[in-house]
Parts: sequence; C-alpha cells; structure tokens
Amino acid sequence: MMETRNRWAAMGLAIWALAAAPLATRAQETEPAVPKFEIHEISGDIGTGRCVDLVDVNSDGKLDVVAMTSNKIVWFENPSWKEHVVSNGIDGTFIHMAPDDLDGDGVPELAVAADWNINDTTSGGSLYMLRKGDSPDKEWEHVKIIEEPTLHRLLWADMDGDDKNELIAAPLKGKGSTPPFFRNPSLRLIRLLPPENPFKDEWEMEVIDERYLQIAHGLAKVDWEFDGKDSVLVAALSGINQFDYLGKKGIWNWSLVAPGNPQAFPACGAGEIAIGQFDERNPMMGTIEPWHGHQAVIYTLNRQKEDGTERLKLWDRHVIDDTLKGGHAIGWGDFDQDGEDELIAGFRENTPPDNKPGLNVYDLHFTYESGQVDPKVTSKTIPLDTDMATESIAIGDVNGDGLPDVVAIGRSTENLRYYENKGVTKKSE
Repeated sequence: MMETRNRWAAMGLAIWALAAAPLATRAQETEPAVPKFEIHEISGDIGTGRCVDLVDVNSDGKLDVVAMTSNKIVWFENPSWKEHVVSNGIDGTFIHMAPDDLDGDGVPELAVAADWNINDTTSGGSLYMLRKGDSPDKEWEHVKIIEEPTLHRLLWADMDGDDKNELIAAPLKGKGSTPPFFRNPSLRLIRLLPPENPFKDEWEMEVIDERYLQIAHGLAKVDWEFDGKDSVLVAALSGINQFDYLGKKGIWNWSLVAPGNPQAFPACGAGEIAIGQFDERNPMMGTIEPWHGHQAVIYTLNRQKEDGTERLKLWDRHVIDDTLKGGHAIGWGDFDQDGEDELIAGFRENTPPDNKPGLNVYDLHFTYESGQVDPKVTSKTIPLDTDMATESIAIGDVNGDGLPDVVAIGRSTENLRYYENKGVTKKSE
C-alpha cells in the first residue's frame, strides 16, 4: 500500500527549517581554497568498467578498491594494488554491486547485479550475494537470490530503523515494458530483508513501488529526520523520487522531491543522485540531469519567513555545468576541508573544451543579497582527468591522511585510477 502526502511534510524537512542555521549565515567571505589531486594508475586495461567501491576487504584498516567490469569482479589491495579475484564464474554481464558486512565479522559481503541486458525486459537480471573465503586469491562463494529483468542498481539502507540494513534493488525498466521509451508498465522498486543465514535461507522480498518509476538510474539514501530511518531517493524519468517506510509492512510513502530537468520528455528527470552537505544541518542534493545527461546540478534548501517564522519553501535548482556529455557519476566530498562539500561529476563522452571524457570537481561558492533566502551559486571547475570515460566513482580516505580521495573506473577507456587528495592551495597561488 502506498500513501502520498504533501511532499515536504512527507520528508520531515520541517526539521531542517527549524533546527538548521540558515545558509545565509555561512556565506563565504573569502575565496575558497582549491584542492589538488595526484593521479595513480591502478590498472590501465581492466576492461569495460561498470562499478567501483572502497571497502576494507582484508581487515587491515585500509580501504581497498573493489572493481567491477562487464565480465569480472576483482579487488586491489591497498597500498600495493595487488589484484585478487572476487568472481569471474557468474554467467551474464555484470552491471552493479553494493558491499555490506552482514554478519559483523568486519569483512564485507557483496550484493551483485548480473545477467544484464538493457533491452530484455522479460528475462534475466540476476541478483547474487558473494562472500570472501579463507584465501585472498580464492574466488568468492556466491548464491543467487532473485531474478528481475534489467536489474540495474543496488543500495543498502536501514528503512525501518532496526539498525540492520535491507537491500534495495531497482531495475532500469519495468518488467515487460516495450520500446521505444519503455514507460509502461512501471518498474518495481524492491526491498529485500537478509535472513539469519543469507547464503542458505530464503530472503524476504517486498515491492516498495510499481507505479511511479520509469527509467530508474540512480539510488541514494538519507536520514533527513535523524531518527535512524533511511529515506531512499531514486533518480528517474519523473525526477527525484523519495520512498519512506511508515512503520508497518507494506505501508510506504512516496513523494516527488524535485522534477529534475524541466525539458520535455524524453529529456526530463534525473539520472544520478547523491547527498552532500553545506554544514552539519544543511543538506544539498547533487544530480546528473537528465538520464546520461549534460547537466551537473545541485539543489539547496530555500527558506522563507512568514510572520517572523522561518519555514521551508522548496529546493532551489542550480545548474553547475551544462556542457557534459554522457554524465554518469555524481558524488560529494569536503576535499578542501573547509566544512562544505564540493561536487564531483564524471562523464563518459567527449566534452568541451578538451573534447574528451573525464572527471570534474566543482568548488562551489554561495553568495547572498540582502534579504535573500536562496543563495546564488557559482563554481570553479577543477578537471581531475581528461582520460577517464567515467562510469563509476567512489569517495573515501584511501591513504589514511584524513582527506577524502577519489577512485574512478572508465568504460571505453577501460582504466581504474586513484586520485590522491594532496590538500589545498589558495586560488591566487
């Protein structure tokens, strides 16, 4: 059963309006510092890149790199970058993965979407669980959980607040949907609850939604209300959709957070979604719009005052870059350690001014006019790479120096790179 409410009440964002310090009090007075990165090649011929993640595979306290291509999954040991097999024995094309430590032993298990065929909406789409064996060079054990045609994105989230993650699975297209636009029927957003033994027992499956989503390409989670319950955000043809568990099995709330790119169908909606923050109580959303699109976009909270009381109004949409081609990755990191996240976006196709694919960081600058409640946002583009047809990125402290680093995997360029954050320098230097 799906309930719909006023979009802002449904998200509980009134809490942001009451508890958060207004963005205007944090307006930058000086020019921000600029982060610098050093590129390290982990692999120059890894194959057609699909997904990359950062996780401590061998429990040594360092983030290792887990990389997925169309036909294999491997992990690279930090800092030697020695390659180890994860799985190359699963049939069908790989498309996505999501790690989580299900048994609490400090070693992550891996959810994997395989048997990928973008245009087959009637069969295929296999979900597997993988776990590491005793030897680092032994292929991981795997078991098939479900099948869902065009299964495309996976996300671990605690939607019911029980301190245990559930697995959210989203196909790209609806089962049985037809070309050219694959809009009908809508796709099924699925929630899977891990059993006591995830590799032997049956998983409980629940359909969150099968009415509101077409071409769902990006997933994110956020606890807007700080109550221990994650909301799941889905970037789709309709825009940014939010789903919340309402405390009883089968009862969910849907709301449309933002419609995304305002152009007419099919150049509408959003393709990627990630959550960042201006400060501890002020969130920002980052998107690629539309699906595989040309825009890197951020959303900031707009507050208005009525009778002297500050209330949340709407999200303000700010297009940071509209020159991208094949945008396919989005993320946030406080790379310059100024307390405010910077946006990072990757794109797969040749893009001006270098007519190459790549990866950009956007150093954001917020300014206000007198009485203004929504900021004017400007940004400086910092190119990280122009030889990376970016399919997927991961952000984390790879070298243990306290600064967020970046890892990216390329599709047509078939490379895997680590971008070491070397700290900041002033723009004037």
